[in-house]
Amino acid sequence: MYLTDMEFTGERVVPGKTPETIYDEHIYRYIFAAGLTKWKVILDVACGTGYGVDYMAKKGAKKTVGVDISLEAANYAWERYGKGRRTDFACADGLKLPFVDGSFDAVVSFETIEHIRQYGKFLAECRRVLKENGLLVCSTPNRRIFSPNLPKPINAFHVKEFWPDEF
Repeated sequence: MYLTDMEFTGERVVPGKTPETIYDEHIYRYIFAAGLTKWKVILDVACGTGYGVDYMAKKGAKKTVGVDISLEAANYAWERYGKGRRTDFACADGLKLPFVDGSFDAVVSFETIEHIRQYGKFLAECRRVLKENGLLVCSTPNRRIFSPNLPKPINAFHVKEFWPDEF
């Protein structure tokens, strides 16, 4: 029995509650990343409920750490995926990561940057915690597809959607 439970609101994936097509869209990003990060120490910024951290650990990551700004999400992730594995979770802001410089071989962050007003600072923080020649794997919605002719993003959780040439 889990002490922490979450409802699916559309803001983050909740395994078993998120519609399958949406879950599949999100897990495919981790499938891609796992192919690039085997035997690496990985940080997942905005890990949400932790399913991606767990997936990458199962697919051969040396260690996976997930952080999320939501304490509820971080607790959910820890309770389900943080015990007795090569995984760890913390509540942290992507603009001020609680790690020393050069801590990770790879940083993954999927569907995050569009939620952050200070996206340049976010990217700089991801770079800071990466080792020299580290890998950043990042995704964001394509504005051309999601909100092409609108003054602001259609998704209420997004503050900026990027055009392909901006990203």
